Order: sequence, then C-alpha cells, then structure tokens
Amino acid sequence: DTNLKSITTLGASYDMYNTADMTLRFEAGLTYTIEDRDVATSESYAGVMAGMYYTRKLSETGNFALSMVANQSLDESWDFTLRNRARWNQVLWGTLRGALILEHDYDNSPTPGLKRNDLRLILLVGYTF
Repeated sequence: DTNLKSITTLGASYDMYNTADMTLRFEAGLTYTIEDRDVATSESYAGVMAGMYYTRKLSETGNFALSMVANQSLDESWDFTLRNRARWNQVLWGTLRGALILEHDYDNSPTPGLKRNDLRLILLVGYTF
C-alpha cells in the first residue's frame, strides 16, 4: 500500500570511539516523515530520532556492523518506529564483495496490510569498481 516512505533528518552525531578497528557513533535529530500510500490516507509528520552505529573490523577482509534507530512522532506520542540491523561484510575474492544482513523493523502503527514486526534476512553479492 505504501508507494514511498521518505524520512528527512537534521541532527548531530558524536563519535565516541573512532579507531582503525572500531567505530561507535551516536546520533540525534529532528525528522520529517512522508508516507505516500495507495489505498489508505497518506501521512506526514515531524518527529525526533536517536540512533547508535557500531562497526568492528574482525579480520583483514571482514567486518561487523550493528545499528539501532528509533523515530518518534511529535504529533502522536504513541507513534514510533524502530529499526535494528546487524550486518557482516566480507571480501570474497578480489573485487567481489558479500554481505549478510539481518534486519528487524517495528512500527507500532503500520500501513494497512503490513505487520508491526518485519524481519528480513538479506544476502548481497556484488562487485566494486
């Protein structure tokens, strides 16, 4: 039912740790969300967001990344979304790259026809040039 969902954010971030092997960053800001829908009424609202991003180099060719982002509506105090993502990035051979991603999205007021909890396992393979 959703044609396009876009979120524009204005905020600040702070790198708590930033080394060659590890990065830990926190973000906070103001958001404006637009949900363009086919069947249900389209919505747009202002909100606040907070996020945490962690990256760890585990080998010369692979790293692990974890992110958690919350977006809270200012119009409706009960309306919020959470996105959690765990990702393993790996050099497979030469310029061939791979990634395994586990995503969990929670929306306490989802678009009609969608679930509150959405869990995805994504496998990516691609070339860099």
